[in-house]
Amino acid sequence: MITVALDPGVRTGYAVFDGKRLTAAGTWKVDHEKMLRSVVQSYPPDSVLVVIEEPGAWGWKGRMSSKSQATFNRRIGAYRAIAEMSHAKAELIPVSKWKGNKPKEKVIQSIGLIYGPVLGELTFCLDDNAWEAIGLGHYAVSRISAP
Repeated sequence: MITVALDPGVRTGYAVFDGKRLTAAGTWKVDHEKMLRSVVQSYPPDSVLVVIEEPGAWGWKGRMSSKSQATFNRRIGAYRAIAEMSHAKAELIPVSKWKGNKPKEKVIQSIGLIYGPVLGELTFCLDDNAWEAIGLGHYAVSRISAP
């Protein structure tokens, strides 16, 4: 099973797992929908799960305008639609479920301990969006693979 984890935003973090193995991670700054379509369609139909972080209201802390919030929600909807049209499963995972209320820095530090050795020098190129996508993906593949 291929798992594509997305931390949506102005810059969307992504992580791709083949089973439990992290195979790609980074940040999409433009053409988010096109990039997701390209990733999902590069695998056989029905072999991909796209997990998308669903933010909690507390996560925004009032920093997001209603216009930005609407754009954000449209992006999440577009990701789900692209996955489903590409014969992939799509699932929203609330931030409170995979990360709880841990500070972003602590989450990134924990994920770095697990995946830093795998990523090598790439770790220096990843921003917080990519790290959170890796964390979301780690949560998803650990949960899916559990007996």
